[in-house]
Amino acid sequence: MSKGLLDIFMHILKTGGTTLNELFNKQYQLNEIFDHDSFQYKMMKMDQLKAGEKRNIKAVTGHYFYGIHQEFSRPFNYFSDVTRTGGQSHFILLFFEGLSRI
Repeated sequence: MSKGLLDIFMHILKTGGTTLNELFNKQYQLNEIFDHDSFQYKMMKMDQLKAGEKRNIKAVTGHYFYGIHQEFSRPFNYFSDVTRTGGQSHFILLFFEGLSRI
């Protein structure tokens, strides 16, 4: 992925992020990725990581807001899955349809 940068994948709901997560898991070793509040198959929050573990992380993926990079002290690269899919369109339609009934 990005040489020397922390890759941060901001997954947007219903946009097919599973495929990108699979690519991350093939690209990085288990101790190099923080994935949806889990590290090395253990559920934990970012603030529970030890300093050495944080230094080894090369990629972060999940439903995070912009600003997660502040947890790390190195250059970073954000990217996202912004292509709209049928699933997302369906989700948006159902969501707004539900709001009109309230």
